Amino acid sequence: MKTNTTAKMPAKRRMFEDILIFDKRKMLFGAILALVSVLVHAIFYSWENGLMYGLFFLLFGALRFKEKNTWFSWALYGMLFVVFVSFFCSLATGMTTGGREFLKLAPKQQWMNIFIIMTMFSLVFACLANARRTLITTAVLLTIFMTANYFIYTFRGKELCALDFLSLATAANVASQYKFVITDTVAEVWTMLALYIFLAFSLPKSPACPRLRSRFLALTLAVVMSCCVIVNAARVTIMTWGDQGSAYNGYFLNFYLGVRDSFIAPPDGYSKEMIAELEKEYGTEAATPTGELPNVIVIMNESLADFGIFGKDILKDGSPTPFMSSLSQNTIFGHALTSVFGGNTANAEFEFLSGGTMAFLPNGSVAYQQYVGGPMAMLAKVLKTYGYEALATHPYHANGWGRDRIYPMIGFTESTFLDSYPMKDVLRSYVSDREMYQRVLDKLDACEEQPLFMFGITMQNHGGYDYAGNFWPGNTELTAMEGDYPLAEQYATLLSESDKAFEFLLTELSKRPEKTILLMFGDHMPSIENAFYNELNGGEFKSLEDKMKKYAVPFYIWTNYDSEEGDASITSLNFLSMHLFELAGIPQTPLMRFMADMRKVIPAMNALGYYSIEQDKFVEFDEATETEKMWLDRYAALQYNHLFDKANRSEVFFGQYLK
Repeated sequence: MKTNTTAKMPAKRRMFEDILIFDKRKMLFGAILALVSVLVHAIFYSWENGLMYGLFFLLFGALRFKEKNTWFSWALYGMLFVVFVSFFCSLATGMTTGGREFLKLAPKQQWMNIFIIMTMFSLVFACLANARRTLITTAVLLTIFMTANYFIYTFRGKELCALDFLSLATAANVASQYKFVITDTVAEVWTMLALYIFLAFSLPKSPACPRLRSRFLALTLAVVMSCCVIVNAARVTIMTWGDQGSAYNGYFLNFYLGVRDSFIAPPDGYSKEMIAELEKEYGTEAATPTGELPNVIVIMNESLADFGIFGKDILKDGSPTPFMSSLSQNTIFGHALTSVFGGNTANAEFEFLSGGTMAFLPNGSVAYQQYVGGPMAMLAKVLKTYGYEALATHPYHANGWGRDRIYPMIGFTESTFLDSYPMKDVLRSYVSDREMYQRVLDKLDACEEQPLFMFGITMQNHGGYDYAGNFWPGNTELTAMEGDYPLAEQYATLLSESDKAFEFLLTELSKRPEKTILLMFGDHMPSIENAFYNELNGGEFKSLEDKMKKYAVPFYIWTNYDSEEGDASITSLNFLSMHLFELAGIPQTPLMRFMADMRKVIPAMNALGYYSIEQDKFVEFDEATETEKMWLDRYAALQYNHLFDKANRSEVFFGQYLK
């Protein structure tokens, strides 16, 4: 008589065997993967982590789920999908931020990242109509994507964005210059992917489902989730500095914002015919300079401010910048509107060098990193057509705002960054203005055969005004202020040091026989206590006129020879190169001639609005009169043609400077 061994098994064991199967063949494969995991992690990371992953490979290799029923299989795949979403949301953010920061994001950013991954999953499922293949395919694609982002961040200090896919040819050309090293992060991520795929093969076969209906439902789900993201992300701004995209928005949401902001619609009335009419009105071939061309030195001074614009002093015994305040001889001075406050220096740089404006670009975008993907007719390119040597210097990291990539494209033949500075004169942890100015003077002395265009960006006054360490003379007491503002006090000390350094630079330039014209301007006001600004303003910044004060930076155009002088009143960064060329006697470009006419109607503008001569006040763009709208539309058309319509880019306005 045969014994029913199954019946004699304990109930718990029978239930266990009804669900799981011991798989010898899969266990052998798991053992191989476990050994590889231990070896890889011993080389790149730590053998303890490799041992942990190895144990998981052995476990998932030994056991496999039985195919019980459809609902049981769907439940298992649903659980794996939850792991899938959590895994990739966390990893995508953590690979560049150096930790698992996803749970620190705002709830809105969290669920939008989740919806983006679910949208991708739904689209893949609509194509494959198979749960296991969908999970594996999507996981592999996302891991490749995240690894590419990791290497780009490692090489360039910025995350992978949509514009990078428009520069694949350039990326392929320079790829050989980088050393691709499998780091502990890469090893761990790909080990996790292998473990995830191995776990997927431990599940039952994908449950059968009606292909047409399931694909329709997947597409519907993708559309619904995409619409939710699009609507809710409308007021979310992209982050493009370093790892801020992952840290503040989550990587997948930030990448989507880059895609969204890449589609810039043509402005009202834009057409090739409009550009052709502007060419007839303002266009000529590049003029030939007459007479001696002066050296052109431009200093964009980090966070340089003139609090006098608020009509209130911060010191009882005078300005923290007595030298700058005293400048009058051979000097044009005034205030220029910028489109940024407290940061995003690159946008101020873009407005000055291009003659364009952030007013026509999405809020939060960074033109350098999102829209400059090839040669552009900016200031360096223009001056090179007149025989200038164009150099740039910035005593900070080369990959900041992608300058090492951007500068060659916009015409600078040589760029020097922090690694070329000896750091003999340091304030806080930054190279001082004076040390950078010495670099400018050295370059000026070395350039003898042709006039020099030197563009320098200081670093001394950069934000973070709570420094307490060496290389610091002590904070300046704000004797005319009622409140206690330690950040503003530290900034005032830096401002005073900038004033001394500027006096040194102009004194040295005065001794040189070569004609030299110098423009110095601030990029934005410093990010210090809001209460400090409110006290200066006599209250909160409610009106547009009040807000514009926080976006007005000082500028000085000085020559070491007899020239025009006086107060230029208010202008904006996009007009500054036009003012510079006028005073230097350098032939103006067609764009500058257009802007010279536009300033008779709109003399200053930024992303918030503009000053209307007709209405005698600052107004927002939707308040433009018919004449003002005509000028704004034409200006927007020229910028669009330069930045985006490269197939029809105007030869007269831009093309002649790119040859």
